[in-house]
Amino acid sequence: MNKKTNSPYPEIEYTNTHFYIVFKQSKEYLKLESTTLKTMVKIRVKTRVKIIVLIKENPSITILELADKIGLTVKGIEWNVKKLKEDGKLKRIGPAKGGYWEVIK
Repeated sequence: MNKKTNSPYPEIEYTNTHFYIVFKQSKEYLKLESTTLKTMVKIRVKTRVKIIVLIKENPSITILELADKIGLTVKGIEWNVKKLKEDGKLKRIGPAKGGYWEVIK
């Protein structure tokens, strides 16, 4: 165990023609990775809740306005809206210009 980085030393494996260096993840890294994943999921849920709330307040709101109010990129809003549609929680009525959003309960 490398005390400075608190991670296992790399292992060297070899065959007749090749050698490999295997870097294993430390327990601390795996814990951090798990925590990061949980945090990402919470942020996504909060973002989607914000999108739903803003759409309920103004069904004609645009993707650009959502991005501005939430502080995400347009692509980030589009991705979250796509997921909300796939989950059956959001529906677009009418064309992109002049249409509106419908929140499905």
